[in-house]
Amino acid sequence: MRILIIRLSAIGDTIHCLPVAAAVRRRIPGAEISWVTEPACLPLLEGNPAVDRTLVLEKKAWLNSLAHPWRWTGTLTAAGALLRELQSSRFDLVLEMQGLLKSGICCGLSGAPTRVGFAHAREGAHMFLTDQVDVGDYWAPDRHVVDHNLALVDYVCKKVGIASGEESDGAPPRGCPAEFPLPQAPAGSVQKIEQAFAAEVGPVRSPNIDMVSTAVLIPGTTWSSKIWQWQNWACLARMLGTTSGYRICLIGGAAQRADNASISRQLAQECPEVPIVDLTAKTSLLDLIALFQRVQLVVGADTGPLHLAAATGIPKVVGVYGSTPGVRNGPYGKQCLSVSLGLWCQPCFEMICPLSTCACLKELTAQRVFAEIQQHLAGQAAV
Repeated sequence: MRILIIRLSAIGDTIHCLPVAAAVRRRIPGAEISWVTEPACLPLLEGNPAVDRTLVLEKKAWLNSLAHPWRWTGTLTAAGALLRELQSSRFDLVLEMQGLLKSGICCGLSGAPTRVGFAHAREGAHMFLTDQVDVGDYWAPDRHVVDHNLALVDYVCKKVGIASGEESDGAPPRGCPAEFPLPQAPAGSVQKIEQAFAAEVGPVRSPNIDMVSTAVLIPGTTWSSKIWQWQNWACLARMLGTTSGYRICLIGGAAQRADNASISRQLAQECPEVPIVDLTAKTSLLDLIALFQRVQLVVGADTGPLHLAAATGIPKVVGVYGSTPGVRNGPYGKQCLSVSLGLWCQPCFEMICPLSTCACLKELTAQRVFAEIQQHLAGQAAV
């Protein structure tokens, strides 16, 4: 059976769909799994053991070309090539995981006889589906989006005659923790991370990266309603370093350079004995896989790298949550925790605070987050 998964973006949402590919691989013998994605998420899918083939939709590049007529020919050629690939693949079934117009169009253009998606689809995307799966309130804050995604796999398996308890290879039945298949971090990424730590910490203090407990902090994200101010991150870093003995590692994109530099500078001034490594704008997704496989704790805002850390299944992962619900959108897994105040206005799902207060994050102190981290780690150690 030729199966196409459509989840174009973003990184965190793509990670939350990886269990779908893993479940299809496990439960439908001989399935050939393809995935339509956008370029930013491609590194997570190429070389992934649960994905046989990737198709790339370069939406941003195509939209940018609209202002440059001399690029139109190249854009039309690329779009035509994707269309031909979709149609020539003769997919038997499509899992449309996004529920937006752009993903719905890809779904319809595939020509697959069975096209399954969520009943909540927006922007008219439901028009491209043959089967709409009602998972209840898709936006309810008390059920994780990963569980919604896996409900589509359950529906498909029943449709093709595979009951929930009839996995083909003796794998765990439905209800067990989701699997997050990831590509293997290349040797270059492993070497890059080890060299970064060796350079910052020095061979006298730690000749082996694994001899020092490391806490990775991910302060940055895209929505202003998800951002915990850098001063709070600096305070948390100080407590993790001085009280718990962690080496601190900062990561993020180019937009986070200034804030992460402020965190690093303040920590160095107040606690020069705490080792700190600033990898801001220096890591790819594959580099991050290598990093997360070698650290003990990751604390971050609701952003893709936080979910990537959880997907590795190795460090303890703690999310700091404001406008989005920790239960529904938090890091997934038994080793994970989401911290929020639980104010009456949470979650709002808005990029900008509708009340213009961001009280959900401004009133969340570093002391409270640190206390919840300690409690979480103590509970994990007792298990």
